[in-house]
Amino acid sequence: MRFLVVGLAWLLPAWSAAAACETEVSALQSAEGPHVAQAFAAVAACDPTVAGGQLGGAVKRTGDVESLVSLAQAAIDAGLATEVHGMLEPIPDWAAREETARAIGALCTSDPKILEYVVGLHGSVKDRTYVAWSGALRTCEAPELTAELEALAAKPSATAFDDKYATVVDLYATKKGVDAIPVLEKAAIASAKGGPFPVVVDGLLKAATPEGIGTRPEGAAREALIGAFTRIAAAATPDQVTTLADKLVAMGAEDAAAALLVHIYPDRVQPDGGFVYGVAAVERCEDEALVHWAVVREPGTRWAVTDAVQEPASSFEPRLKCKTPAPYTVVTTPGPVASTADVGAWAASQAASGGGAKLREEATVILP
Repeated sequence: MRFLVVGLAWLLPAWSAAAACETEVSALQSAEGPHVAQAFAAVAACDPTVAGGQLGGAVKRTGDVESLVSLAQAAIDAGLATEVHGMLEPIPDWAAREETARAIGALCTSDPKILEYVVGLHGSVKDRTYVAWSGALRTCEAPELTAELEALAAKPSATAFDDKYATVVDLYATKKGVDAIPVLEKAAIASAKGGPFPVVVDGLLKAATPEGIGTRPEGAAREALIGAFTRIAAAATPDQVTTLADKLVAMGAEDAAAALLVHIYPDRVQPDGGFVYGVAAVERCEDEALVHWAVVREPGTRWAVTDAVQEPASSFEPRLKCKTPAPYTVVTTPGPVASTADVGAWAASQAASGGGAKLREEATVILP
């Protein structure tokens, strides 16, 4: 059982109890621990308004999470939801806050008033308080709450980040899993025009990823996520598509990421649908350096060409007279370029950065 220390700022008891409830109020003010909730319920039965004024002092006397949860339930059942909203704030122990919220939320399927309270949080409290109560939303398994979260997730906020909306997306993705993808896909497309796009993308990834450390999307969930990212990319900006591609690469779907390059570099797609890159292999011999460079043509099936050009670049014929030649240092352009002329300019910059190395153009490397 976790014991609570509750701050005093919120706990301002209403000493002027109505005369009709004097006996009940007196009993509440002397109750402690597990007896507080029952005594509070008696005051609420006498007069809910009087009970609301006594709630702060009652919270202070609960002393542990279990007793506080019972008190919260009594207050919510008495129609004092607004007064309960601030109940977590004075608890300095974050773990105790979370435990309390989760325990209250778990009651939603057995107590209609608790369900009403949990579902109504989004429209009743500000961002910070909503996030504090997210534990209750997480443990409430009522379909009514899931439906509410779905409706909220489908309407992304107009701002780049919104604590409430981020919490909604996280909860919805957790509760629905892969079934959340269609709704979040539409939300991502809507937020691409100006909204919390990264939040929705993270929610999509969470919906497709099984719980556990280091897990990745697999099977049908993986394919559903790739399909969603592909469709979202068609409506997103190049920077946003780069975010999608990075997620795909991280989950081992480089082929799918490569298919998004046309959206990241729309002005660099070649007439045949492929891309042009540059490769440079630096040959060194004592104080001399020669930069072998070549245009690379790639059909648009690779996220990166670095590995694919290592062998052909390392095979460029040496030109420096060196008794013990060192292996070439091979580098590529950071991404595709617009034209072969850009490769030449990039190669010249590589030579200049190498202390004025000589340049030698090699035959075009064509990747299958």
